[in-house]
Amino acid sequence: MRSIVGQSEEGKKYYYENGVQHVFAELECIDLYIQYYLSHIQSDFNRGDQYRGLYISESDIQLQFSKPIGEPWWSLHLRTEELSSIISFISERRSSIAKAVFLSHQYGVDLQLEALQQRFGLKRVEVDIILIALAVNIDLRYENVFAYLQDDINKKYLSVDLCLNILGGNAQERLQKRRYLSRDATLVKQELVELCDNPDQANYSFLGKVVNLPQRIVDFLLGNVVIESRIRGLAQVVNGNTCPFRTCFDLGLKERLTKIAEQFEVCSEPCVISIKGKSGSGKKAAALFLAQEVHYKLLAVDLRQLMHVDLELCEEKLALIHREALLQKAVIYFHDTRILSGDDGRTLQSVLLRYLSGTPNGLVVLAGQDSFDSSLVAGIKNYIQYDVGELSALRRAQIWRSHLIDLGLTMSDEEIVSLADRFRFTQGQIHDSINTACQITAARGSSPEQIDIEVLYHASRLNSNSRLGKLARQISPKYAWSDITLEADTFKQLEELYSTVKHHARVLEEWGFDEKLSVGKGVNALFSGPPGTGKTMAAEIIAKSLGLDLYKIDLSLVVSKYIGETEKNLSMIFHEAETSNAILFFDEADALFGKRTEVKSSHDRHANVEVAYLLQKMEDYTGITIMATNLRRNIDDAFTRRLAFVVDFPFPDVDERLQIWKNVWPEGAPLDVGIDFEFLANNFRLAGGNIKNIALAASFLAAEARQSIGMKHLLAATRREFEKQGRTFVQNDYGKYSYLLEAV
Repeated sequence: MRSIVGQSEEGKKYYYENGVQHVFAELECIDLYIQYYLSHIQSDFNRGDQYRGLYISESDIQLQFSKPIGEPWWSLHLRTEELSSIISFISERRSSIAKAVFLSHQYGVDLQLEALQQRFGLKRVEVDIILIALAVNIDLRYENVFAYLQDDINKKYLSVDLCLNILGGNAQERLQKRRYLSRDATLVKQELVELCDNPDQANYSFLGKVVNLPQRIVDFLLGNVVIESRIRGLAQVVNGNTCPFRTCFDLGLKERLTKIAEQFEVCSEPCVISIKGKSGSGKKAAALFLAQEVHYKLLAVDLRQLMHVDLELCEEKLALIHREALLQKAVIYFHDTRILSGDDGRTLQSVLLRYLSGTPNGLVVLAGQDSFDSSLVAGIKNYIQYDVGELSALRRAQIWRSHLIDLGLTMSDEEIVSLADRFRFTQGQIHDSINTACQITAARGSSPEQIDIEVLYHASRLNSNSRLGKLARQISPKYAWSDITLEADTFKQLEELYSTVKHHARVLEEWGFDEKLSVGKGVNALFSGPPGTGKTMAAEIIAKSLGLDLYKIDLSLVVSKYIGETEKNLSMIFHEAETSNAILFFDEADALFGKRTEVKSSHDRHANVEVAYLLQKMEDYTGITIMATNLRRNIDDAFTRRLAFVVDFPFPDVDERLQIWKNVWPEGAPLDVGIDFEFLANNFRLAGGNIKNIALAASFLAAEARQSIGMKHLLAATRREFEKQGRTFVQNDYGKYSYLLEAV
């Protein structure tokens, strides 16, 4: 086998143009070992015996017992001067190879065999074992050679004994070399070679085992860039271009990773970095940054595919992933480690931590929304944990602005700040929202340059966590400020609530109040008043003005008689709300916040625990929470003191009812000119919600009669509304419109 090399400009120095040429040059040295071994055994073979290899003669037995234990039979005829001569020749050949390797590096040529030796820390003899096993994968003629050397036409494979014979040496040297093929040796443990049982005979001795080269190692040495077939789909090499926001992740983390990269390049110290952060917070971008800093690739591993794999297979997969990372020269990136915290992930967690505790070579990044308990990672050497916190509104605004500029869009600072403040997004969510906005615009037949603030708000709501819809009812806000009629002070309080949310980022972050507050950074309010006085409508108006979704939670359904269930339900709601970017509207709050001045029973004590728990969750929550109650006196004073706003919705007086009667109608409603709104407001003490019900019911009555909406329809609908409330509606209630009694 002859290697072909390139010639440098000097005309006398040779280098390898690719890694395969280097492999072929090394195989020439292996050929020399084989030829030398062959020359010594040929003289001892009885060529006249046509049945040689098919039986063992008496002379063969005598020859076996005439040699020292542990030495091959042909070594009896080995002359020291011949061995020295062949070793000298091989040494000269490898000296030439080393010079060509050195020059190849100067020309920027990647040599796979040398990379394999360096990345796995292999000794020269281990490399030779790999080369001997590789030979038969390149040229099938080696099968015949191996069969001849083993004096058996059926043994066309490389056995441990044959491998040691080719490498040469006395008994002591053979014992040292066979250690490199033991179970715990690097070659076998890292699956660089495979030791298989003899295909023709079970329970073969160690020397009789077959030495194979895994197909992945063959591919690597021949320059084929393919990932190990047994982990395809489980692991993949990530290209830096697949992460569009790779340069704008957490700045503190970037600085930390830069130092890790600098230390790694100096001493190659292995390190395990655990990055905790929300989805889209830049964990993969951070891993890519680290890989690029050390000039590595990134091997991303999907842990979910290992969830239901049995223990032995799971360990095998992790070993293959580790080998692949070394072959690819890659940082291993285990993402979505949150799945390890559940009951289903306990086994996988223990296997992964055991693997990490083995101090694997290179760099490993663990990424998820949860961090490992300190007691679990105590055995991992060089373990570093980093928490990617929530982006500040200022940082979110910078990311929004950067992406919009890339699209050629120009928006006012006020619009960008409002987006950044309303939606507590990660950088990934900002990127996805802009992509969604582009898709919405394209569906309308417009270009990305026509994206406006309303489209961005809509896209942002779509990219917020929608799982809250399984725990609460989403309300699509329809009302505007002009639709609600309230006392001047109540209306002003709602405006103040809106302004607080609007300028939340400026006051907390720009003005520095964020550093003064440990809890209570969100905005919470209590709306109290009789049913139908506008509490839900007010919440809708605020949600629509802010461009946020509104989720209504009926606390009477959340509260459970079973101890601990209420807290569990509330925890689920607030957990999903953290990424929903929505307003939480708790209705029927008095179902939970009953006034408990005395603890008379275990139920009272448990109720206090529930109230305390909700208070804690509200103070930790950074979003907007609104609670509504029909009876404020049922709310404990200690609770109301901890709220930012307490807005009373009094029952509307005559003037307010008159305004409600006039504003309740849509523009398209066919109203009769004879409707007496003053009479309705003065004679029927109704809340706004009741008036809305009456207006809708009267419209259906008029539609059935194919008439305009008139007093007779309104009076009929009013009577039905009174009956729903258990109130009597008599003839005197008609007043001057008693003549409509029969019509009604």
